[in-house]
Amino acid sequence: MYTAYLKGSLKLSKTGEWWHNGQPFENKRVSDLFTRSVVWDPALKEYFVQIGAQRASFDCEDTAFFVTSIDENTSPWTISISDGSSEQLQAQTIEAGAEDQLYCLVHGTHRARLTRAAHQSLLQHVSTDNSLNIEGRLYIIKRAEDGIQDS
Repeated sequence: MYTAYLKGSLKLSKTGEWWHNGQPFENKRVSDLFTRSVVWDPALKEYFVQIGAQRASFDCEDTAFFVTSIDENTSPWTISISDGSSEQLQAQTIEAGAEDQLYCLVHGTHRARLTRAAHQSLLQHVSTDNSLNIEGRLYIIKRAEDGIQDS
């Protein structure tokens, strides 16, 4: 497998934007391709962008995955993930970060940041300052400890 090492020059921002050499990607199709191509290498404990046999490392400002939307018309609710996949929302994993951004676990153990649209969708279900009412069940929003990284 060919590996291209661009560490330090390729970056995924905390809002899901791709940057190369300090400049944001201008081509949305390329940016979308990179977003869909994020993979986790458990042996190296690192995320990569993998397109075919080519792989590039990148700096991750926050999380490698993002929850782009929440479908409340399914039971349990379904979330769409930035890599193009979807799965059931694991509501018990929702937590708030230092900047009050919301996260949940996806793909079993990977932390994903909710985009503004997904975050706004959840805010409609706030029950108290630190809880959400999802499908008639109350979930406490835990506070993430500073410095938590993806696993």
